Amino acid sequence: MDKEMKGWSNKKDPQDLVRQQIELAQRIAKAKQVTPQASVNGNNKSTGGGLRDKLYAPSMARKEQEKSIPDAVFDTAYQKGFLNINGTKCRILRGKFEQMGMEPTADKLVGICKYLQVDIDDVVQISRIQLKSRNAWDRRQGQLLLATACRAGSRTAIVYNLHLAYKQSQFNHSSLAKERNAFNSLVREGTYVPALMLAAKVHESQGNSKAAMDLYMRITSLQDDATFTPIEQSSATNKSESEAELELIQGTDLDICSAWLAMADKHCDGDPDTNPYYDFDKSKECFRRAALDFDDPRAYIFLSQCEDGELFWEDNENSVYNDEDGRKVDERALPLLTSDWINFRIKAAASGDAESAYRLGQVYSLPLEKIDTIKDRVVRDEILNHPCIAWPQRLDNMALSFVNRFRPEPTEDPTGLIQKGMDHAKLRGAQWRALYAEKWFEIAYDAGYSEAILECARIRWFRQFYQQAVELIRPLRSGNPARFGTQWDFIPREALALVQEWMKTPEGESLYKNNQVARECVDEMLVKKKYVLKPLKSGYEASPAVQKLMREKEAAK
Repeated sequence: MDKEMKGWSNKKDPQDLVRQQIELAQRIAKAKQVTPQASVNGNNKSTGGGLRDKLYAPSMARKEQEKSIPDAVFDTAYQKGFLNINGTKCRILRGKFEQMGMEPTADKLVGICKYLQVDIDDVVQISRIQLKSRNAWDRRQGQLLLATACRAGSRTAIVYNLHLAYKQSQFNHSSLAKERNAFNSLVREGTYVPALMLAAKVHESQGNSKAAMDLYMRITSLQDDATFTPIEQSSATNKSESEAELELIQGTDLDICSAWLAMADKHCDGDPDTNPYYDFDKSKECFRRAALDFDDPRAYIFLSQCEDGELFWEDNENSVYNDEDGRKVDERALPLLTSDWINFRIKAAASGDAESAYRLGQVYSLPLEKIDTIKDRVVRDEILNHPCIAWPQRLDNMALSFVNRFRPEPTEDPTGLIQKGMDHAKLRGAQWRALYAEKWFEIAYDAGYSEAILECARIRWFRQFYQQAVELIRPLRSGNPARFGTQWDFIPREALALVQEWMKTPEGESLYKNNQVARECVDEMLVKKKYVLKPLKSGYEASPAVQKLMREKEAAK
């Protein structure tokens, strides 16, 4: 064994030396039925008790034990369809591959695959998971496995390896000459989608748009390949097996959906006079295919914005306000709503688009008279009835109590949902819509859409949670327009109106006297007069609270 250790000491890479020391210690520990940690610490004489063991092996063993990818990650990947190799075979393959050391051969990897009866292309998926690990040794093993699969002739490995090089601007590196030759053969065959997609990207980067578009059109006529299912860095790397969960989100763009998206971008990018491929209708159709056939989030966002564009530019007597360009400025009422708009926005919001969640909140919090102006009956029924059907089982006791007992007056409602003379059924429907809209606004605000904070405050005020509403709009005191985007022009005035109304309530008066946080908020907004009410832009439909303050201001003059 000392001879074996001496032979290892000639290795140039210290990381290889450390790894080999750990492997030796583990083999010795297994033979003598002692723990690997005891061996690497030098407590077992058969390790040689060398200085290298004492300096390197303990810390490396601890790090590996703490950070290596749990087997449950591969089990989860197999269950979700990302891997074609089950967890047991993954463990065997990884173990046998590690036993090859730092210089594995293609023949041995092919032999392991034959022994386990797995396809060499499926091995690449294991390397992709390892490459996303937070552990350096796992990533190194992933690199070795990918490189070995390339030498073994795996087309998936060749394309994925070149794709990594392409993203690092190393596609033409001299060390990848063999991979490029094999890649060019795949492109000439014209049937392997990932190879064609990568070739199109290379042509795009070289300015050859015609060749890229020809490849995109060729790709969209082929069957998709599930080998390049998107994967992102797994959050389960440092978790226990019971907590392990593989996250499959956007990470690779070599599938047919990416070809549709690339064509869509090409058809709508740049100036129509200089882009020979510019065609907005074709772009919209490409996005529609990506959305409906592949459920792509970006495509849903684009399509929902297209529906917005039709709403904003169409001349309609129900438009709320038009500026000099004829574009609708206040989008709180959308009388031209379509069922496609609702569906696309829901899909986009479910994919994490903050603006879509905000727009849905606006729609579900529309006053009843605005809903009546919507031409599409399906959309009207969706807004009026869906919250009452789909939402009750998801509410907590406090929200249910609000619906069952709360009977607000129109003067207490800054949302405009409540009207005088409302019967019980309409009042209850307005309450359900308020709760449903509040959830969408919360999603939007959590995702970074700051304008949603004021809408949440309005609804919480409507629910008589006055303190929550005031504390929610407290960040508005910063006076930073950049933080709140394009809506900054009216947000301070709306917030000020809510605070002034709240101060007139017994709760507001009491809280102002006894609660320092509330007092600071109100003082900065009112006493210091940081926000001064100014006449709103002509035609802007303010909330009832602001309208009331404007009337009081005019009366005072």
